[in-house]
Amino acid sequence: MIRTLQILGFLLLGALLSPAQTSFPGDKELERICQGLVHSSSLVVVAVPPSQPDEIVDRAKLKAALAPGHVPDIAQLNDQIVGRLFNAKVVDVLKGEAAVKNGEVVKLFVSGGDMVSFDALNVVEPGKKAIFFLSRMSESDPRIKDAGVLPPQPKTMELLPLDVSALYKFTDENARSMMSSSPKTLKMVKKLIRDDSRAKPSRH
Repeated sequence: MIRTLQILGFLLLGALLSPAQTSFPGDKELERICQGLVHSSSLVVVAVPPSQPDEIVDRAKLKAALAPGHVPDIAQLNDQIVGRLFNAKVVDVLKGEAAVKNGEVVKLFVSGGDMVSFDALNVVEPGKKAIFFLSRMSESDPRIKDAGVLPPQPKTMELLPLDVSALYKFTDENARSMMSSSPKTLKMVKKLIRDDSRAKPSRH
């Protein structure tokens, strides 16, 4: 069953993400992608993702699925998941708010219920460093309305409160907003951040 879910997660995630994320761009294309992400992101960090995400579940839908006398199957329960919440430990803050420091954990929302782990497309391995281009998630985002958190191994089906105040998402959810932190890529991103910072005073 676990293996089946992993395969389903791989296939479904591949359909959801942009073709740009399933191919390997050249240096110039990668620089162009990173330049746009650096400019748009409120937070750029090197962080370490875990292997197991928490789940975000819509309260109303889950309550209906678990109503007395109603026996939902796995597919029905999967449909109640509106997204996943990952806790990524920050190794290095490249750009961002002063509130986020090295060693802290950022919460990252990933839309969809079938993403098994960050390793689904072998973009980065859980437990290894990656560069994350993140933006604050709006409290008015309809995907998290009336939503709660179901831990990976819950003792009950009761949902925990979702703290939206410190929640982030990928800056561009259809592009390469997470990538391996190779020395070459890291050097390039840091340079782009410096260039973007210098250019800001001249913008109107």
